[in-house]
Amino acid sequence: MSGLAQKEILVCRSARANEQLQTVLQDAGAAVDFLQTFIVEGIADDEISVVQNALADLDKFDWLLFSSRNGIRYFKQLMEGRDVFDYSGWKFGAVGKRTVRELCDSLSIAAAAIGSNFNDLLRHVNFEDGEQTSALHLTSSASLDKLNVVVPEGLTLERLAIYHTRPNRQINAEERQHWLERHPDAVIFSSPTSFDGLCEILPDWEALTNTAVVAFGQTTASYINDKGVPVQVVPQKPEPEALRTALEVYWSNTSP
Repeated sequence: MSGLAQKEILVCRSARANEQLQTVLQDAGAAVDFLQTFIVEGIADDEISVVQNALADLDKFDWLLFSSRNGIRYFKQLMEGRDVFDYSGWKFGAVGKRTVRELCDSLSIAAAAIGSNFNDLLRHVNFEDGEQTSALHLTSSASLDKLNVVVPEGLTLERLAIYHTRPNRQINAEERQHWLERHPDAVIFSSPTSFDGLCEILPDWEALTNTAVVAFGQTTASYINDKGVPVQVVPQKPEPEALRTALEVYWSNTSP
């Protein structure tokens, strides 16, 4: 019997964005629920001119970097309607397999550098060029606030928020009570924003006993730990199969 059999797992993200994760965990015997603790929004009207002016000056960068699929989607939207635009003048970097696939699917571009997290990506970018190089990170406003970035020597980095992630305040009191009473065996956070969203939606969630805190990546784990909440499970890679394995190992070591 799988170590995930009869385990209840809450994923702090929308089900639509995590179908593969749901399948992997359910195939291992877990009951999987989703709580969308944050929402993704485009930039406001009064921000568009600033962002468009920045995008008009892309020629000064050697690299365009993406740490999520949302960044690629909003970048594509912002570039629509322009004159013929040739992306061949830039190298592209991406964090994780899903972002790499989105880069290919949305822009028909292969990533020249791939990282397991954003700082890892920066190291790969710096290694690829070997000399002074410049990069633009197209990301969310939350990433600007929460991501601890270590820029390697020789790399000039600028970061631009082209979309927002915010706590999902549409969850009502009845839904909040429902989730507090569920007592899941594990809560999975896919990003710092998913963690902050749950803290705002369910400020008492840490009172849940015997609930493992799971971070889907080292960046998220570091953020949660820095907030004073111990993370019990971090997969070796931010991939569904690796997460399933990490959970199985955790419960095999902690079960009586």
